[in-house]
Formats: sequence, C-alpha cells, structure tokens
Amino acid sequence: MTDIGLLIEQQLIILQQLELVISKESSALEYQKPDLLMAIAKEKATLLTSLNDNDNIISKHPQQGRLVVEDELALKVEQAKQQLRHCQQLNRSNASLMEMQHASVNRLAQAMQACRNSHSMTYDDKGQTSTIASLGSNIKA
Repeated sequence: MTDIGLLIEQQLIILQQLELVISKESSALEYQKPDLLMAIAKEKATLLTSLNDNDNIISKHPQQGRLVVEDELALKVEQAKQQLRHCQQLNRSNASLMEMQHASVNRLAQAMQACRNSHSMTYDDKGQTSTIASLGSNIKA
C-alpha cells in the first residue's frame, strides 16, 4: 500500500498541473482559440478524474489518521486545500469569461441577422429576433 504522505504529494502535483491547465484555458478564452480549448478541456477532465480518484484512495487509506496527527502532513493537506480553492476561483473566472463571450457571440449573430433581413425581421415572445421567412413554418392545416 502506498504511503499516505506520497498520496498527498501526488495531490499537490496534480493540483499544480490543474492550475497550469486552467491558466492555459484562460489564455485560450482570451485569444478565442476553440481548438485549443477542446484539448485543454480533455486535459482538465483527466486531471480532475485523477484528483478525485486519489482523493478517494486517501479517504479510505488505513493511515488517514496521520493527516491530522503529524504536523508535516497536516500542513501539506492545508496546502492542497488552499491550492484547490485557488483552482476553483480561477475556474469560476473562466466560467464568467465564457458566459460573457457566449453573450457577445449571440449579440453578433443577432446583429448579422438584423443586417441580412432588416426588412423582414420581427421579435418573438422572448425578445429574440426572427425573420418573416420563419413565421408560420410550423403551422399545419
């Protein structure tokens, strides 16, 4: 069985890697690189799975009591928790950036639709634009 200290070290390494991946994700979002975002998402998912698997092993480890008794291990656990909180904050920032970019793309699409069909545009009950060409297409007589 792996020593619990080594498992905690692995968690710290995974968290460092996760922080780097989330930072890369921020850059990819900023520079609007969708292909890079897809690769980063896979890498991020793999790291999160590893983090979760390792956490499950630690939670069932017979030496788990050492994590609160030994100062060195307790300090490493606290470092891991702080690093996790930092990753979560970075991830929340990325999520906000994604939401803003999504809204921007929607506004651009609406503007393009308005330019293309300015003479036949109307609004639906949710305030979204639609064209006359699409009106009545779902009516069956």
